[in-house]
Amino acid sequence: MWMLGFKVLQLGNTRRTQDGPDIVASIPSGHFVVVECTTGLLKAENKLAALHDRTAAIRRQLSGSHGNLRAIPAIVTSKTREEIGADVEQAEKLGIVVITQERLHDALRRTMFLPNADEIFAEMEREVAANLEKYQRGDQPQLPFSSPGAMNRSEEH
Repeated sequence: MWMLGFKVLQLGNTRRTQDGPDIVASIPSGHFVVVECTTGLLKAENKLAALHDRTAAIRRQLSGSHGNLRAIPAIVTSKTREEIGADVEQAEKLGIVVITQERLHDALRRTMFLPNADEIFAEMEREVAANLEKYQRGDQPQLPFSSPGAMNRSEEH
């Protein structure tokens, strides 16, 4: 994250901070990304719920003194999107950005250019908004049938 232009504070290395997120990163304009890291499934050890709660706590603290600052939760996993597919929907419904092995590779490629953490943060915000809107509308994967009667017509043949 530092190579992408974020200011990074790594937590969890001491007893006093082990109950917090793994990383809190800020961008030049002051907004935050609250990061939980895992090598396992996203739901393991209540990581998604804990990240959601920790981000909410940071948002409450920011609203008191810095009301215009925002915080986005992100979970980073070394697994591929396919390996964690069952957990992605829950994370997206909670407004959590999921960063998989593929996205880590993309992030590494981005370090070859001038870092722009503000741009990355804006991309993450758009992703969260799109995911939340998708689940609020109730978008569900469409079945391969075009209409309820299509299945019956195909069975006739």
